[in-house]
Amino acid sequence: MNHIMNYMNAIDYLLQEHDSHRNLLNHIESNRPLYLQLREELIHHVNMEEAILYPNLLKLPELEAIVREAWEEHSLCMQLVQEMDDKSLSEEAWLAKFRTLKKLLIAHLEDEELKLFPKIKAMASEDFLFDVGEQMLVQKIHTSTKDIIYPDEPGSHKL
Repeated sequence: MNHIMNYMNAIDYLLQEHDSHRNLLNHIESNRPLYLQLREELIHHVNMEEAILYPNLLKLPELEAIVREAWEEHSLCMQLVQEMDDKSLSEEAWLAKFRTLKKLLIAHLEDEELKLFPKIKAMASEDFLFDVGEQMLVQKIHTSTKDIIYPDEPGSHKL
């Protein structure tokens, strides 16, 4: 449990996760087994943002529109993840879904990084960012993906 003591602010933590997602996305077509790692990371990441980050951000009314849009993008990504779990998909159909997921996810990461994160930095205190970062890390460590409703019920975290 000592690793829990290494909290970072929420934005730095999310940027670290975004970098991991991008790295995996760039290697999956040539190494499809990496998709399972991405899938696991995405399920945790989406749940963590929707359970902790986004509700905290909704305390800042100026961010509501951006947060709602991000929430919808999560729903679309998780719907694709659910569809990609279908073992009867042809290779071509799976790749088409993956490529769509990749485009959507990269656009979502860029939206968060270029639109949302700068606004959060401008509006939120360092204490707020570290508190939210701590909550996200603790939630991620203590939640198994089998306890998360994604991807079986995509969109269930909608506002």
